Amino acid sequence: MGNYSIVTIEREYASGGKEIGQKVADALQIPLYNNEIVSMAAQKLHVDPEYVAHIEEQMTGSMLFNLAMSATSQLGIGTGRSVSDQLFRAECEVIQNFAQQGSCVIVGRCADHVLRNRKDCLNVFIYADLKTRKERAIRQYGVDPSYVESTIKKNDKRRSAYYNVNTSLAWGKKEFYDLCLNSGQLGVDSCVSAILTLFQGT
Repeated sequence: MGNYSIVTIEREYASGGKEIGQKVADALQIPLYNNEIVSMAAQKLHVDPEYVAHIEEQMTGSMLFNLAMSATSQLGIGTGRSVSDQLFRAECEVIQNFAQQGSCVIVGRCADHVLRNRKDCLNVFIYADLKTRKERAIRQYGVDPSYVESTIKKNDKRRSAYYNVNTSLAWGKKEFYDLCLNSGQLGVDSCVSAILTLFQGT
């Protein structure tokens, strides 16, 4: 291996980021963490993962703060912190624990920022042109063609809001990543190869 032991992947919706991450994890025979982070964070907060997912689904821009404050009482924790703050703190703990356990691929959840003090993280951002993303959303995710563009915009907005609020940084800025890959231009397998080449130092 090279100087890396962890791959973090942020991605535009329907750019193939999760698929790329899974293929990298399979090739390296290391675990991939994505939805597990939400599930374990929910356990820490003693709430249903579906409730956490619902909150995150609604997090866009200033709505994040309004929703978080109004929903705080539903957690029943009484810390005085907003739901968003409690949730992100729990997710940070989960991500850090995964990283301490050994090599892995972590998709989303601001993992690049959470692990920013580690020197062994290869931080990747996956993006693609709108045409490619629309085709993938329809073909692989089953999104209705009539709503595919609005679905892409909504999910990108949610991911951007989540990242921006929790890191105070702009989502998708190239200077935050070691590698930015256009999966629409390169294709999934070429993106995987590029990540593996850097990770393994070959």
